[in-house]
Amino acid sequence: MARLPDRVICVGRGRLGKTLAAALRSHSVEVEVVAGRGNAKVLVQGETVLLAVPDAAISTVAQRVVGIKGTVVHCSGSLGLAPLEPLRSSGFRVGVLHPLISIPKVLVPEELRGTSLVGTGDPAVLKLGARWAKLLGMRWVRVEQLDPTMYHAGAALLANGAVALAWQAEQLLLKAGVPDNQVRGMLGPLLASVAKNLTGVGARAALSGPVARGDANTVMRHLELLRRNKQTSALRAYEAMLLLQLEMTGRDVSSSVDDALLQLLLEQST
Repeated sequence: MARLPDRVICVGRGRLGKTLAAALRSHSVEVEVVAGRGNAKVLVQGETVLLAVPDAAISTVAQRVVGIKGTVVHCSGSLGLAPLEPLRSSGFRVGVLHPLISIPKVLVPEELRGTSLVGTGDPAVLKLGARWAKLLGMRWVRVEQLDPTMYHAGAALLANGAVALAWQAEQLLLKAGVPDNQVRGMLGPLLASVAKNLTGVGARAALSGPVARGDANTVMRHLELLRRNKQTSALRAYEAMLLLQLEMTGRDVSSSVDDALLQLLLEQST
């Protein structure tokens, strides 16, 4: 296993850059954080350069990196190696190291433990990623040929989609009479229990509730209530999630939720 680099230059002073810098420093890695904006060159003489900047800025910032015998990685999940190919042609080792975690604020190092670090790129970068993951208590996921757009779509669907669904669920709970000051404390632990089940048994086995039970009557009551109260956004979300849940059970479902689809649930319950 390659030893830790003597020094890391983290380009980017946003939430991600500060989070990674603090985590590495907590394990005695020397990290210099520099601004992602501006035109100043980033001089490299053997260091690792960590580009923790927005996706749209990666190619531009990469052009500021000059020097010899360096390693350059970016942290974007939606972009592959293409933005770094000019650096590879100049003799740099390049790759992608993406922390698969939601970062709405600067995280403390302990919050990275148990999350995944997904890496692809040159062999030296993969060794570095494995070492960093072990050091920070993260799960190392090595991908030889990563489709970054597909990968990021899956990650965004869960991370951002879960937040959007939680917001929609919050609106329904409030309309149901749950006190405003109680909703957040209810939804967080509910999602945490789902996350624990996903980690333990996987998505299919973690599915519970009326669809998993084949309880068509409950599902129909939900749909009828949402239609009657003109909860259009919630209805669309519920229908979409219903279709996905039916697909998870191995059924060939139609493109819309209707009585025939609900009959499938009734058949399952008999």
